[in-house]
Amino acid sequence: MVYQTFILGLSSWLVLLAVIIITWVYNARRPPGMPLGPFPYPIIGNMFALIGDIPSHKAFKHMSEKYGNVFSIKLGSYWAVVVNNYELVHEVLLSKPKDFSGRPLSFINDWFTDGKQYIAMAQPTPIWKYHRMLAHSAIRQFASGEYLESLSEQTRPILKKVMAKQLKGPFDPSDVIGFAVYNVIASMCFGHRYDVDDPRLKQIVETSTNVIKGFGNGWTADFLPWFRFVPNPYFYKFKKYANHFFSVILKEVESHVKNFDPDRPAKDLIELLLKTQEETEVEGNVDAKNRLTNLHLKHIIADLFLGRLMCK
Repeated sequence: MVYQTFILGLSSWLVLLAVIIITWVYNARRPPGMPLGPFPYPIIGNMFALIGDIPSHKAFKHMSEKYGNVFSIKLGSYWAVVVNNYELVHEVLLSKPKDFSGRPLSFINDWFTDGKQYIAMAQPTPIWKYHRMLAHSAIRQFASGEYLESLSEQTRPILKKVMAKQLKGPFDPSDVIGFAVYNVIASMCFGHRYDVDDPRLKQIVETSTNVIKGFGNGWTADFLPWFRFVPNPYFYKFKKYANHFFSVILKEVESHVKNFDPDRPAKDLIELLLKTQEETEVEGNVDAKNRLTNLHLKHIIADLFLGRLMCK
């Protein structure tokens, strides 16, 4: 009896092991047309190769020596193709932009962008092109030419005063430069400048910086979808920073909506977007109304602020 129980238990474990191995091998198979690459581990794929003291670009360089300048890796549940050569990257980004302009599924990005309503993370749809056009128009109108020169001249004495205080010893100039850049963006979006010690400016700088750090930390749920159901204190902290950041934008939007006059020329990005909303409502077309909702408006403004840090 004991022997039979042992055999039955052993058989069950062997069947379970066989199922795990078969599932692993099946999931490790590369999709048709996928280039060669390192064999992935169960569940985590090749993520271990990118974790540790070795920078990712050096890990990719090491892989390219074995698999060539175009190879594939598996990050958790998702396959990715790595292009590790300047000429090929040029071809991907410039010669074939339409084929490679999509955005992957990402738990943290989808949550932050309300389902990819954010220009930098959205799919290249006609609505996305329309939002990008609006952002470019705002930059040309409110952050270039005489307007930018005038704003720079107004900011220069303040920067000079701040830097004079710092010259007593070594200091990091990035904070001072960041103040100037944020003021340009705030003036373009909100129509007014901030003083150096303005708590609203400090809140924008701190919350946006923490949001970008949160994106840069990497999230297990981005690669292993079932991890999004696991309690994560870092995600709760990220949500707090994101909500604070968006609250600043929404307060400005509410203030602009309250004082908005459609017959007056737009003096900042929010008014430009509100005028565009007004025009689409006049069209009376359901598709036109959906091109620029309040949700889109929030994310277009957020994109301009966070874009400064993404390019840092």
